[in-house]
Amino acid sequence: MGRLFVVATPLGNLSDLSPRAREVLGRVSCVYAEDTRVTLKLLAALGLRASCKSYREALPPIKRQAIEREVVARLEAGEDLAYCSDAGTPGVSDPGDMLVAAVRAAGYSVVPVVGPSALAALLSVAGVGVQRPWFAGFPPHAKGRETFLRRCHELLQDGLVDGVVLFEAPTRVRKLLQVVASWAGAQVVLGRELTKVHEEVLVGSPRDVLERLAEVPKGECVLLVRL
Repeated sequence: MGRLFVVATPLGNLSDLSPRAREVLGRVSCVYAEDTRVTLKLLAALGLRASCKSYREALPPIKRQAIEREVVARLEAGEDLAYCSDAGTPGVSDPGDMLVAAVRAAGYSVVPVVGPSALAALLSVAGVGVQRPWFAGFPPHAKGRETFLRRCHELLQDGLVDGVVLFEAPTRVRKLLQVVASWAGAQVVLGRELTKVHEEVLVGSPRDVLERLAEVPKGECVLLVRL
Protein backbone atom coordinates (compact mmCIF):
# COMPACT_ATOMS: atom_id res chain seq x y z
CA MET A 1 0.00 0.00 0.00
CA GLY A 2 1.48 3.32 -1.08
CA ARG A 3 1.74 6.52 0.93
CA LEU A 4 1.33 10.19 0.09
CA PHE A 5 4.20 12.30 1.41
CA VAL A 6 3.36 15.96 1.98
CA VAL A 7 6.71 17.67 1.49
CA ALA A 8 7.65 21.15 2.70
CA THR A 9 9.94 22.90 0.21
CA PRO A 10 12.21 25.96 0.52
CA LEU A 11 10.73 29.45 0.55
CA GLY A 12 13.74 30.54 -1.48
CA ASN A 13 17.02 29.24 -0.11
CA LEU A 14 17.54 25.67 -1.40
CA SER A 15 19.74 24.88 1.59
CA ASP A 16 16.58 24.87 3.72
CA LEU A 17 15.36 21.65 2.12
CA SER A 18 15.75 18.89 4.67
CA PRO A 19 17.76 15.74 3.87
CA ARG A 20 14.60 13.72 4.46
CA ALA A 21 12.64 15.83 1.94
CA ARG A 22 15.35 15.33 -0.66
CA GLU A 23 15.37 11.60 -0.04
CA VAL A 24 11.57 11.38 -0.40
CA LEU A 25 11.48 13.48 -3.59
CA GLY A 26 14.22 11.31 -5.02
CA ARG A 27 12.41 8.01 -4.59
CA VAL A 28 8.69 8.66 -5.11
CA SER A 29 7.29 7.69 -8.50
CA CYS A 30 5.56 11.05 -9.02
CA VAL A 31 5.39 14.49 -7.42
CA TYR A 32 2.05 16.30 -7.58
CA ALA A 33 2.53 20.04 -7.38
CA GLU A 34 0.63 23.29 -7.00
CA ASP A 35 2.85 24.71 -9.75
CA THR A 36 4.80 22.20 -11.84
CA ARG A 37 7.09 24.93 -13.19
CA VAL A 38 8.34 25.79 -9.70
CA THR A 39 8.63 22.18 -8.56
CA LEU A 40 10.40 21.03 -11.74
CA LYS A 41 13.00 23.77 -11.22
CA LEU A 42 13.51 22.55 -7.66
CA LEU A 43 13.88 18.93 -8.76
CA ALA A 44 16.32 19.93 -11.52
CA ALA A 45 18.41 21.98 -9.07
CA LEU A 46 18.61 18.92 -6.82
CA GLY A 47 19.51 16.64 -9.73
CA LEU A 48 16.32 14.61 -9.28
CA ARG A 49 14.30 13.13 -12.13
CA ALA A 50 10.90 12.37 -10.56
CA SER A 51 7.93 12.98 -12.82
CA CYS A 52 5.74 15.93 -11.90
CA LYS A 53 2.00 16.49 -12.39
CA SER A 54 -0.24 19.45 -11.63
CA TYR A 55 -2.73 19.63 -8.77
CA ARG A 56 -3.89 23.18 -8.14
CA GLU A 57 -6.93 25.00 -6.82
CA ALA A 58 -7.64 26.73 -10.15
CA LEU A 59 -8.44 23.42 -11.84
CA PRO A 60 -12.14 22.76 -12.56
CA PRO A 61 -13.58 20.51 -9.82
CA ILE A 62 -14.15 17.64 -12.25
CA LYS A 63 -10.47 17.75 -13.29
CA ARG A 64 -9.25 18.01 -9.72
CA GLN A 65 -11.40 15.06 -8.67
CA ALA A 66 -10.04 13.02 -11.59
CA ILE A 67 -6.50 13.66 -10.33
CA GLU A 68 -7.53 12.65 -6.82
CA ARG A 69 -8.90 9.35 -8.18
CA GLU A 70 -5.64 8.88 -10.10
CA VAL A 71 -3.60 9.43 -6.94
CA VAL A 72 -5.72 6.95 -4.97
CA ALA A 73 -5.39 4.36 -7.75
CA ARG A 74 -1.61 4.75 -7.76
CA LEU A 75 -1.48 4.40 -3.98
CA GLU A 76 -3.62 1.27 -4.25
CA ALA A 77 -1.08 -0.11 -6.73
CA GLY A 78 1.63 0.37 -4.10
CA GLU A 79 3.29 3.56 -5.37
CA ASP A 80 4.64 6.17 -3.01
CA LEU A 81 3.77 9.71 -4.13
CA ALA A 82 4.56 13.25 -2.98
CA TYR A 83 2.76 16.58 -2.98
CA CYS A 84 4.51 19.99 -2.91
CA SER A 85 3.18 23.53 -2.83
CA ASP A 86 4.95 26.42 -4.61
CA ALA A 87 7.09 26.99 -1.53
CA GLY A 88 6.87 26.26 2.16
CA THR A 89 4.50 23.86 3.86
CA PRO A 90 1.56 22.40 1.90
CA GLY A 91 -1.91 22.96 3.30
CA VAL A 92 -1.11 26.46 4.56
CA SER A 93 -3.19 28.63 2.20
CA ASP A 94 -2.61 25.93 -0.39
CA PRO A 95 -4.86 23.36 -2.16
CA GLY A 96 -2.93 20.43 -0.72
CA ASP A 97 -5.48 19.91 2.05
CA MET A 98 -8.07 18.81 -0.54
CA LEU A 99 -5.76 16.11 -1.86
CA VAL A 100 -4.92 15.01 1.67
CA ALA A 101 -8.64 14.73 2.50
CA ALA A 102 -9.30 12.61 -0.60
CA VAL A 103 -6.40 10.28 0.13
CA ARG A 104 -7.32 9.86 3.78
CA ALA A 105 -10.99 9.24 2.91
CA ALA A 106 -9.83 6.40 0.65
CA GLY A 107 -8.00 4.83 3.58
CA TYR A 108 -4.39 5.58 2.66
CA SER A 109 -1.61 7.07 4.80
CA VAL A 110 -0.54 10.70 4.55
CA VAL A 111 2.97 11.39 5.87
CA PRO A 112 4.20 14.91 6.72
CA VAL A 113 7.76 15.81 5.72
CA VAL A 114 8.21 18.97 7.73
CA GLY A 115 10.27 22.00 6.80
CA PRO A 116 10.06 25.68 5.82
CA SER A 117 6.98 27.81 6.53
CA ALA A 118 6.62 31.56 6.02
CA LEU A 119 4.30 31.66 9.03
CA ALA A 120 6.84 30.07 11.37
CA ALA A 121 9.71 32.03 9.83
CA LEU A 122 8.07 35.40 10.52
CA LEU A 123 7.06 34.49 14.08
CA SER A 124 10.61 33.35 14.81
CA VAL A 125 12.05 36.80 14.02
CA ALA A 126 9.15 39.00 15.16
CA GLY A 127 10.38 39.65 18.70
CA VAL A 128 7.16 41.38 19.77
CA GLY A 129 6.01 38.97 22.47
CA VAL A 130 3.15 37.24 20.65
CA GLN A 131 2.10 34.04 22.44
CA ARG A 132 -1.35 33.38 20.96
CA PRO A 133 -1.08 34.10 17.22
CA TRP A 134 -4.01 33.44 14.89
CA PHE A 135 -3.19 32.58 11.29
CA ALA A 136 -5.86 34.07 9.01
CA GLY A 137 -4.35 33.29 5.59
CA PHE A 138 -5.03 35.57 2.63
CA PRO A 139 -7.73 38.24 3.15
CA PRO A 140 -10.50 38.17 0.52
CA HIS A 141 -9.65 40.29 -2.51
CA ALA A 142 -12.93 42.20 -2.67
CA LYS A 143 -16.22 40.75 -1.41
CA GLY A 144 -16.05 40.21 2.34
CA ARG A 145 -12.64 41.86 2.73
CA GLU A 146 -13.89 44.67 4.98
CA THR A 147 -15.84 42.25 7.20
CA PHE A 148 -12.88 39.87 7.36
CA LEU A 149 -10.44 42.55 8.49
CA ARG A 150 -12.94 43.99 10.96
CA ARG A 151 -13.23 40.53 12.54
CA CYS A 152 -9.44 40.30 12.80
CA HIS A 153 -9.44 43.63 14.63
CA GLU A 154 -12.21 42.51 16.98
CA LEU A 155 -10.32 39.35 17.93
CA LEU A 156 -7.29 41.44 18.83
CA GLN A 157 -9.38 43.94 20.79
CA ASP A 158 -11.14 41.17 22.72
CA GLY A 159 -7.81 39.61 23.68
CA LEU A 160 -8.78 36.22 22.27
CA VAL A 161 -5.53 36.34 20.30
CA ASP A 162 -2.52 38.61 20.72
CA GLY A 163 -1.44 38.57 17.09
CA VAL A 164 -2.99 38.02 13.67
CA VAL A 165 -0.82 36.66 10.84
CA LEU A 166 -1.88 37.38 7.26
CA PHE A 167 -0.51 36.50 3.84
CA GLU A 168 -0.85 39.17 1.16
CA ALA A 169 0.17 39.73 -2.44
CA PRO A 170 2.67 42.56 -3.06
CA THR A 171 0.13 44.48 -5.14
CA ARG A 172 -2.30 44.67 -2.20
CA VAL A 173 -0.07 44.84 0.87
CA ARG A 174 0.01 48.65 1.01
CA LYS A 175 -3.81 48.80 1.04
CA LEU A 176 -3.81 46.24 3.85
CA LEU A 177 -1.35 48.32 5.87
CA GLN A 178 -3.52 51.42 5.31
CA VAL A 179 -6.47 49.60 6.89
CA VAL A 180 -4.36 48.38 9.82
CA ALA A 181 -3.09 51.93 10.34
CA SER A 182 -6.62 52.89 11.44
CA TRP A 183 -6.44 50.40 14.32
CA ALA A 184 -5.39 52.31 17.43
CA GLY A 185 -2.08 51.11 18.84
CA ALA A 186 -1.38 48.65 16.04
CA GLN A 187 2.15 47.34 15.60
CA VAL A 188 3.19 45.23 12.62
CA VAL A 189 5.98 42.94 11.53
CA LEU A 190 6.19 42.58 7.75
CA GLY A 191 8.25 39.85 6.13
CA ARG A 192 9.00 39.93 2.41
CA GLU A 193 11.05 37.54 0.27
CA LEU A 194 11.92 35.50 3.37
CA THR A 195 15.10 33.40 3.02
CA LYS A 196 15.79 34.96 -0.41
CA VAL A 197 18.50 37.37 -1.54
CA HIS A 198 16.33 40.45 -1.00
CA GLU A 199 14.80 39.31 2.31
CA GLU A 200 13.27 42.17 4.29
CA VAL A 201 11.70 42.28 7.75
CA LEU A 202 10.14 45.60 8.80
CA VAL A 203 8.91 46.25 12.36
CA GLY A 204 6.99 49.27 13.60
CA SER A 205 3.69 51.10 13.30
CA PRO A 206 1.74 50.52 10.08
CA ARG A 207 2.50 54.07 8.91
CA ASP A 208 6.20 53.63 9.64
CA VAL A 209 6.32 50.40 7.66
CA LEU A 210 4.39 52.01 4.80
CA GLU A 211 7.00 54.78 4.58
CA ARG A 212 9.82 52.24 4.37
CA LEU A 213 8.10 49.88 1.94
CA ALA A 214 8.47 50.15 -1.83
CA GLU A 215 5.44 51.41 -3.76
CA VAL A 216 4.91 47.91 -5.20
CA PRO A 217 7.22 45.57 -3.29
CA LYS A 218 8.40 42.39 -4.98
CA GLY A 219 7.59 38.99 -3.53
CA GLU A 220 4.82 37.54 -1.40
CA CYS A 221 4.38 39.18 1.99
CA VAL A 222 3.52 37.83 5.42
CA LEU A 223 2.28 40.27 8.04
CA LEU A 224 1.94 39.98 11.82
CA VAL A 225 -0.39 42.52 13.47
CA ARG A 226 -0.73 43.12 17.20
CA LEU A 227 -2.30 45.79 19.38
